[in-house]
Amino acid sequence: MVRNCHATIHPVLAKSVINVLLVEDSLAEARLLQEILKGTVHHCFQVVHVKRLAEAIAMVEPDDTALSPADSQFDIILLDLTLPDSTGLRSLERLIGVVPTLPIVVLTNTNDNELAIAAVRQGAQDYLMKRQVTQDLLVRSLQYAIERKHAAEALREANEILEQRVVERTAELAAANALLRTEINARQQAQKRLTLAQQVSKIGTFEWNVPNQEMTWSAELEILYDRQPGELGSTLEPWLQTVHPEDRDRVRAQVNEAIAQGQGFSDEFRILTPNQDCRWIAVNSSLFNDSAGQPLRMIGIHMDITEKKELERKFLRAQRLESLGTLASGIAHDLNNILTPILGVVQLLPLQLPELSDRTRLLLDTLDSSARRGADLVKQILAFSRGVEGKRMSLNLAHLLKEIRDLVCQTLPKTIDIHSDIDPALWLILGDATQLHQIFMNLCVNARDAMPNGGQILITARNQMLDQQMLNQQMLDQQILEHKHVTAAPAMTAPSPTANQLSSATKAMPKVMPKVMPHVVVTITDTGTGIAPDIIDQIFDPFFTTKPLGKGTGLGLSAVIGIVKSHGGWWMFTVKSAKAAPSPLVSRLNP
Repeated sequence: MVRNCHATIHPVLAKSVINVLLVEDSLAEARLLQEILKGTVHHCFQVVHVKRLAEAIAMVEPDDTALSPADSQFDIILLDLTLPDSTGLRSLERLIGVVPTLPIVVLTNTNDNELAIAAVRQGAQDYLMKRQVTQDLLVRSLQYAIERKHAAEALREANEILEQRVVERTAELAAANALLRTEINARQQAQKRLTLAQQVSKIGTFEWNVPNQEMTWSAELEILYDRQPGELGSTLEPWLQTVHPEDRDRVRAQVNEAIAQGQGFSDEFRILTPNQDCRWIAVNSSLFNDSAGQPLRMIGIHMDITEKKELERKFLRAQRLESLGTLASGIAHDLNNILTPILGVVQLLPLQLPELSDRTRLLLDTLDSSARRGADLVKQILAFSRGVEGKRMSLNLAHLLKEIRDLVCQTLPKTIDIHSDIDPALWLILGDATQLHQIFMNLCVNARDAMPNGGQILITARNQMLDQQMLNQQMLDQQILEHKHVTAAPAMTAPSPTANQLSSATKAMPKVMPKVMPHVVVTITDTGTGIAPDIIDQIFDPFFTTKPLGKGTGLGLSAVIGIVKSHGGWWMFTVKSAKAAPSPLVSRLNP
């Protein structure tokens, strides 16, 4: 440390002692600079020497987080750009980042004008070559660096104060300008807006100048409608075109009625975004009249209530399902009373009529099997109403699907051709036989109803390995609803069976690699008329049906969805509206 004090103090500097931090790895050059500063006549310099940038940062960085860089013990830094732990302008950048208010003079052995200009632009107050440094040059550079830095800081502070004042004045002028433009009682209008803002969140506002039909939309409202700035236009009609076609005439009539009666209006309606997404909007507005009672200005808010509507829909669905459970529990015993004599008669008939033909016995066996399945279905209804899962066991879908094929061949009209392509060596799956039978029979019955004039039904089943990417894509497809083409996907997961559980007809299970899963793919395809695009997203809702009153309950596909989900699965459901086009339902069941 070098200390040299004299009585004469430079008039520009406020302090009597100038504290200098010298960052120089060369001891010889550091001593030379110290001797130069020690020999000054008109100034008092106190020099602290460090060899590394890290040491310099440690000395100038405030120890107390409450202190600012301006509280540093040093007045100026002499920085060599060639240090053991940092070189070039990176050293300058790091120091400025720690003490942005401290002046820095760069020292180098290189006569590089571009480097000098870059250093000054980056924040250095001066740039000196060591070989050209003299006492007068060094002292003058330090003095001017301190003065320039102080002047720059003073200018920065003045600019900040000026900018703050400009912001304050601008805000005051904007508020005053808004008051001047207001043609109605400003206090009442502000109170209404404040009250509405406190009651709702995520809202957009609008203002309608009724005499000249000029509309003003807030930026938040344009975002609410997924529209670009100005896209809603400055009149009422462009906004009305965003309203759902089924709601548009009603909304237009309500607006006209509100103007005619001199009052605001409130309503809930649907809109369509540019991507054809449907959203529910709630509007609440007030109308202000002039002294003659003529409509002057309407002001209101729009709020997105799509989530609220969805919750209401789910709540209603939950209530319906609860009612269904109560109803199911009530009728289960009556169904048992109906099925019991049927089962008894079916078992007694072969004893009473021993000379039955083989075809008649086959029909009786079918009747017995169906009645027993009906009894099992009653148990399933009771299990559903009590929240109990069905009985799961290892199944070979080939046997179940062949039984369904034979049953529908006997029961469906002769105008419908039944075809099947079932792999006899399907992998075993874990599931409830009655529930799976219910799924596939339900789909076959739906296929029959979709072909009143006849057609074809194709039942296929095969083994397939699907990796995680394919599964993710199927789950993504499940969420896509397209015009005239819809895809959804059910799958039922089950633990893989052991080797002992596999039947002799079942092929050896392929080795399951990470993220690759074995599936049994079941497809039921018909050549029916399809489903209208406007109701395609409702076909799985409970109680929704397109059949005439008394012909359907609307629980078929809803029950299918419930069974699939209870098995932890997914499916792909495809409908094409073109007549005679195949409409496959693919159910993938994890073995």
